Amino acid sequence: MEEGAAGRSVRLLVRATAEGVSLAEQEVKERCAWCGQLTVDKYAIDGLRACLPCAAGELSQSLKDRWSLERKPVPSEQRFEALFQAARALLEEGVGHEDLVIPTLAFANGVGEGYVALADAQQRLLAVEQGSEHWEAAIDEFVCACPAFRPVGIVDEAVMLERLPVSVEIHNYAHPHIVMPRIVTIEVGPSFSMVKPEHVAALYERVLTSAGIPCTEGLQGAMRWRFSTSTGHRLLIEVQHSHDGHTRVEFLAHMYREGKPVFSHPSTIREYYKMLMGKPEGPGFAQHLVGRSRGRTPDADTLIPACVAAYLRYSGGIQSRKEIHALLNEHVLRGNWKGLPEEGYSSSEVNQLWRDVAKVQRWTRYADLQLFA
Repeated sequence: MEEGAAGRSVRLLVRATAEGVSLAEQEVKERCAWCGQLTVDKYAIDGLRACLPCAAGELSQSLKDRWSLERKPVPSEQRFEALFQAARALLEEGVGHEDLVIPTLAFANGVGEGYVALADAQQRLLAVEQGSEHWEAAIDEFVCACPAFRPVGIVDEAVMLERLPVSVEIHNYAHPHIVMPRIVTIEVGPSFSMVKPEHVAALYERVLTSAGIPCTEGLQGAMRWRFSTSTGHRLLIEVQHSHDGHTRVEFLAHMYREGKPVFSHPSTIREYYKMLMGKPEGPGFAQHLVGRSRGRTPDADTLIPACVAAYLRYSGGIQSRKEIHALLNEHVLRGNWKGLPEEGYSSSEVNQLWRDVAKVQRWTRYADLQLFA
């Protein structure tokens, strides 16, 4: 057994004890050749008896050794090519708003990491002409699959995404023969700019009007909310229609013969949302969902390198600041942007970069959760 596990052909065979052998001979053959313990497990590796734990261990080690021999590490330049490309495109466009920069880089990083669904979505968008009917259809398909973001364009083959912090969705009753809206959900996710109450009310009205569902002043209705942290912070508002206390779907179908129950008026939605959100400084959920309560949009040449550095460290696992600085200089900041020193960390540019990395890291994580959920 001097031959290495990687070069050895590992064969696990079920072997029955031969009949007609002495008990002494049988005992010897039933001892594991690796640990020496008597075993009832009937496995063999290269003709030698092995217990199940040792057989599994040898097989696992063999696969690991073969993987380490066959696998070639992907250079960082290739692994993060899509991320670097998107970052350069954003810099060229001078885009500095977090609700566009972070989703765009999150998507590009996911494509580079090999997420098939994101790569397929990218190819579908690249295959159609911007502004055409096919482009609009591709956007609608993307938003249906990922309601938190919307493609707004393509620059140098990089898909530009904007965050959609508020979405409205209609849910029908789960009944095989009755198609009728049961509830309307309004989902509010993290964003750097708080969506105004009147905009939420307008979106709610537009979605219901497009579906032919009336939303007028009613005498009764029901709304409830819950705040979730499982896939990034989000506020979910549920709006139910009024049905006079009746819960059987068959009765509702008789009551609403045209399948159009009445939901709350947009003005009610506006005030309910306003009450729940409050202000970014609190109380209310805005303090958990809104990233910037005041101040101007950050500069592109400070925000974008910080987001890329956050992905290189926390997603890519690169711990060396020197290596991250070198990658940023070569693949993101090359050309018209001032580079970072690769030796030492005391310059004002470096200190600013890593302060910004600490600020955006939580938001890059939110974007990942929303893309991959």
